[in-house]
Amino acid sequence: MSKQMNEEKLIWSEIDNINDSSTKLYKYLYDLYYTDRIKSVSSIEKVLASYLGDSRSSIRRVAIYGLLFGLKIQKEKYRTKAIQFINEPDSDLDLRMFSLSGLSQAYMGTSDVALLKLFYSLYGSDEDTDMRATCFAGMLRILGLSTMEITQMNGDVIITQEDINLERFTQQLDEIKTIVADKKS
Repeated sequence: MSKQMNEEKLIWSEIDNINDSSTKLYKYLYDLYYTDRIKSVSSIEKVLASYLGDSRSSIRRVAIYGLLFGLKIQKEKYRTKAIQFINEPDSDLDLRMFSLSGLSQAYMGTSDVALLKLFYSLYGSDEDTDMRATCFAGMLRILGLSTMEITQMNGDVIITQEDINLERFTQQLDEIKTIVADKKS
């Protein structure tokens, strides 16, 4: 039996021992992609992907975040699922924001037009200030800026809606506006 198969069996065995505790399952799934205990990315991916349809929002949140932000997997099925979570009227705010953050990390530096349009649209229209800040930072990541660079450009202040120093991001915002306007789809 391959090492990957053994790791996958180990993961499922450990999940079976959690006994339906959402909090313990959330922590376990989170630890899968932030510890080096399990080496097989494909095993972690399979497990996380299996929870994208879970009835618990917190479990869907940790699964999509792990696939996109933690593992940085650029697969259309995960992108589509994240966008579905973002656009679902019944999705909770944390699920929407984790999906946005995950997409911005997985597609960092790609200048992905469709994602920039989505983020820009939400940045301009969403009433929640945390969503707006997540979209703002996400657009900058998609352009290729790291979180550290964004923080430094913002005067060493972590991005929150109240603390965005827009004057420092004029060039990037102009670039985003140009990309969004030039590439009508």
